[in-house]
Amino acid sequence: DAPGAGATPRLTRRAVLTPVQEEEYDRNDPWTAGVVFAWVPFGATDPSTPDVDGKVRPCVVVAGSSTHLLVRPGYSDGGVKSRDWKSVPVRHWRRSGFDQPTWIDIETLAVERDVVRAPVGWLAPDDWNSLW
Repeated sequence: DAPGAGATPRLTRRAVLTPVQEEEYDRNDPWTAGVVFAWVPFGATDPSTPDVDGKVRPCVVVAGSSTHLLVRPGYSDGGVKSRDWKSVPVRHWRRSGFDQPTWIDIETLAVERDVVRAPVGWLAPDDWNSLW
């Protein structure tokens, strides 16, 4: 269930960060485990739409700094990323704030904090723990 204002859910596993990420980001950011919407670039350009290079996706906040959030993008059922063996399904997707079944990518992405609105939901602790 979503925590109260300013509180984060009880998470038992720590986010795995690279040494560089450890220097810049705080795992205890108030938005950690929050579901936010952020622009995510595509890994490759679709020849039929070469001008489209990304889209806004639901993402899980892994850690934060004063200027950026470290997120893992979410992908919908049926997409290439949902069939990737490294992607993790969200079991409690409705309760977490997703509008459809979602898989969370293993890769992280830094997004500017000031262009992201507050979390629309929070990953359930067992879903968070399955990411690590």
